[in-house]
Amino acid sequence: MNEVIVRLANGDEENTLILVNDFDNSRQLLRADVLFVRLVDIRTNTNPDEDVAAAATVKTTFHELVGDLKKLASAGMKLCSRDICFRLMSEAARRA
Repeated sequence: MNEVIVRLANGDEENTLILVNDFDNSRQLLRADVLFVRLVDIRTNTNPDEDVAAAATVKTTFHELVGDLKKLASAGMKLCSRDICFRLMSEAARRA
């Protein structure tokens, strides 16, 4: 996947960092969404007192929240100037 991102960025290091960061955030949000759904399913399936309809509503609400977070992250990346994003990501990578 990293090779595809590098090609999309046309060799521009700043664009590469932005795309990698965006991809990583999306993956983490998807992972959180899947884990939350699994947690709710396990709790609903192991506890006979759980309300299945309420569990479905909670899963849908959380999924919508994840979608909103993805949109917010995408808008933030568009608003952030390339210079500032590059410096912030470089600093974050240095600390990691």
